[in-house]
Amino acid sequence: MQRDAVENEKVLVTLFGYVPTLNEAPSSRALYLFSEIKKVIPDTFIIMRKGDDLNIEIENLVQVDPVMPLKGSLVPLGNILFRLHATVFISWFAITKRINCAIVRGYDTVFLILILKLIGVKIFYDFHGLYYKEISGDKRHLRAFLVKHMEKMILALSDIIIVISEGARDQINAYGGKCLLLPNGIDMEIFNKADGCLISMPFGKRIIGFIGNWEPDKKVEDICESIGYLDNCVAVLVGLGYNADELRDKYRKNEKIKFTGILPPEEAYALLKKFDVCILPYDINSPLSGCPGIYSTRKAKDYIAAGKPIVVSDVPARETWLVEGWNCLVYESGNPKDLAKKIQILLNDLDLKRQMGENNRMIAEKFTWESVINDSGLVQEILQVNSQKDRAPCK
Repeated sequence: MQRDAVENEKVLVTLFGYVPTLNEAPSSRALYLFSEIKKVIPDTFIIMRKGDDLNIEIENLVQVDPVMPLKGSLVPLGNILFRLHATVFISWFAITKRINCAIVRGYDTVFLILILKLIGVKIFYDFHGLYYKEISGDKRHLRAFLVKHMEKMILALSDIIIVISEGARDQINAYGGKCLLLPNGIDMEIFNKADGCLISMPFGKRIIGFIGNWEPDKKVEDICESIGYLDNCVAVLVGLGYNADELRDKYRKNEKIKFTGILPPEEAYALLKKFDVCILPYDINSPLSGCPGIYSTRKAKDYIAAGKPIVVSDVPARETWLVEGWNCLVYESGNPKDLAKKIQILLNDLDLKRQMGENNRMIAEKFTWESVINDSGLVQEILQVNSQKDRAPCK
């Protein structure tokens, strides 16, 4: 890499709808992208929403404070006002800092992207699938219509589209010539250091675990119901999310199910190391479930970092590197009895359980953040912005 190219390059990573934290997948992905790019290009900045934690010290992190924070029924209005404010702030920042490239994410960045294009900034759009299809499945048709056209405009304006999975790339075949594959990664350093779990576990019980936010496309009930078919086992569910309150109320009296709530990454990883089997309960009824290979969830990467065997539901959208019989078993989504059967196979066959864990730990090395970013060619694409006036689209 030429020194002058690096010195002239100024990169902006922005995810203005989220606060800087490793507890949420979108935020952590943005922070890791920023961190790895900054190792090569020192003038890399990240702009995010200001959170409650005032002790965050990250060089070149810029936090945008909502000018009119609203509560209660006015929260949606407050979010709109914040995005308008952030769009103006980021645009001015890009102008004053003479930003060359910007990595953005989300359909709500459409006006920001328009402005950045007008001032000559190269756009790298972090694409995680067509969101309009997801909300259309929830019968929010008007919003889906608006989002569809915003996403179409963003994809057309973007110079490079960073796709999180092969399935996400397949959704936008028309733009395949400018796609760059960059899945979610693993921070092995934080994971390996995690120790001393503060959450007490029942002595002598086998732990069936799930970790991460409960999005609508996860059928967590499968895990809760399956535990009733298993002896000497407990289900441990880490995190919060969709229908979390209803689930906790429904299973509150079940001593075989433990809800931990949201934990700091170090504590969550320390607890994960105690799991015997990890579950990916994708919901077959989700609008995304029929899109082959579209998922690239952080929880799946956490499981393989721990070297744990996985039981995943039989949706086409599941990760392409999950191979039945090699590093996972597959159960019928919505069938907790079948899930319990697959869990029991692993608990009874210790050689299979151990081999699957070893296989997952082995492939985890391919998914460190440093590896996935280096393999993607993202940094090289950014450096070419100054070194080539007419850059060819990425292959």
